[in-house]
Amino acid sequence: MSPRLGQAGAASLTMIVAISLAIIFAALAVDTGRLGLESKRLQNIADLAAIDALSEAGLCSGVTAIDRSAVEAAAVASAARNGFGNDPTGVEVRLGTLGTEGGLHVFHAAAGGDINAVEVSVVRNVTSSLIAGGWLGGQTPLQRRAVAYDEVLGAFSAGSELASLDNDGVHVFNALLGALLGGVVSITDTGYEQLFDAEVKLDDLAEAAASLGVGSGDVSGFLQATVSPGQFLRILAAAVTNSDPAYADISALATVTTNTDTIALDDLISVPDGNPQVAAAGRLNVLDLITGSAQLFNKGGTVSMAAGVNLPQGLSGVAVDLHVLEGPKYAIGPPGVDATGAWRTQVRSAKLQLVIKVPLDAATPILGGAVRVSGTLPLYIDALSNRAWLETIRCANAASVAHRIVIGARTDGAELGIGQFDDIGDPASATSPPAPLTLELSGGLVSMDAEVAATLQSAAVGDTRFNFVAAKASPLPQTQSSEVAPGRALTLALGGLAGSLSATVTGGGGLTATLALAGLSTADLSGGLVDELLSPLVLALDQRLIVPLLQALGVRFGAVDITLHSVERNDPRLKH
Repeated sequence: MSPRLGQAGAASLTMIVAISLAIIFAALAVDTGRLGLESKRLQNIADLAAIDALSEAGLCSGVTAIDRSAVEAAAVASAARNGFGNDPTGVEVRLGTLGTEGGLHVFHAAAGGDINAVEVSVVRNVTSSLIAGGWLGGQTPLQRRAVAYDEVLGAFSAGSELASLDNDGVHVFNALLGALLGGVVSITDTGYEQLFDAEVKLDDLAEAAASLGVGSGDVSGFLQATVSPGQFLRILAAAVTNSDPAYADISALATVTTNTDTIALDDLISVPDGNPQVAAAGRLNVLDLITGSAQLFNKGGTVSMAAGVNLPQGLSGVAVDLHVLEGPKYAIGPPGVDATGAWRTQVRSAKLQLVIKVPLDAATPILGGAVRVSGTLPLYIDALSNRAWLETIRCANAASVAHRIVIGARTDGAELGIGQFDDIGDPASATSPPAPLTLELSGGLVSMDAEVAATLQSAAVGDTRFNFVAAKASPLPQTQSSEVAPGRALTLALGGLAGSLSATVTGGGGLTATLALAGLSTADLSGGLVDELLSPLVLALDQRLIVPLLQALGVRFGAVDITLHSVERNDPRLKH
């Protein structure tokens, strides 16, 4: 063989090897690109399946608990819509929670409880190689995983909506806050309206607290703090900032309070246990926080106040004894039930016992001035705590621009009667009738006793479901009442009490003859006492004292008002 031919052969062999290598590398590049593209398609399928599963079957879909089978069905259906096919065996779904460890998001599988995340894995077998596959066969399983996280929270309270206040209502509000805080309060009707209209975010409270040396600046640190009334009011003022019309009155309250009792803030505000910070954007009402905390500061004690209202017959000097058995609680949290079947987010109004004492000594004489009345007429109210819970939230989506929220509530009953508690601090206390009133004929001819009685008025226990629609056209906050005509239960109870009043007049020997000399009888005395004085007096207590007093305490007799302050929801987010 000539050298020239040998060189040509070597060159040909080199060329063949080079071309073969080029073909192999090209095939590898094609296979790698194909597998990468397939992996990307699978990742997109997994991402969409996780998001769709949470959107269609998570807590934002209007359910009280996440149903694993519904989540799986939604994930499989999503995968099929997006090109995976109808093979459910290639889609694996796990429910759980998303937390952080070392600054990284970590999915923790869970069978129940506070589920807030879904993990979807999709697996598909593909040909290992377009080139080698034709020679050797073989399949490569590709698997991609996605975790979608979603949290929807509602902030709400159970209490009594503030109606417009007249002069009597303002006096009652100021007297109550003054008694609870230990200072002189002089807020105007406009001031109370501004406090009622003001709202504050939980994270603003946490940051304001930290700026004043309370807590660590986050929600958890804020709620773990213990504060006095003055501290809490200064935090509240700092949180609303001095640009808010309510700022001046909050600051004034912080200045006048002398109460030094303390509370733990998580006794006032409830948030999810596992991750309190998710509630940071939740909103709360400023007047609720003021009156609610003031009651909580006095839990277990009896507070006395002068009501400062004027009643028929020129009566004044009405006093109120109030005992807070349980303070109110406000909440920001998710809807539905936990693994035990208990509602995850619940609120309550205060549980109270109070006695209203009306002195009669200055009353205008009855029966045309023939008889004067002296003594005290006591009324008692046993107001059990009303409760409410966040049942479901159906979030706005492409088909609906509104959030739809269902809140359940229970009125635990209340009692209204003539008399007083044997022990106002005992929730199981019996009651006693009032001490007899004294009736005296003008000129002091005779003095008699009148025992007053009335039928106990009770409000029944009952459950109500409230349906809220929150959208741009119907913004929050919104308030709904369990009564068609707010205040009707109290008005009926006071009417029943007034209508059932009776007075039994007794005196010494010869009473009948002595009264006859004045042209009167014991029936005249009983009727005049009830019809001219006691019944009008009880009816007048409705709007002049009891309604604003219960409003200030955030309770309703035999009813409940639910205020939905905010709904916080971020669209489902992916955490790979």
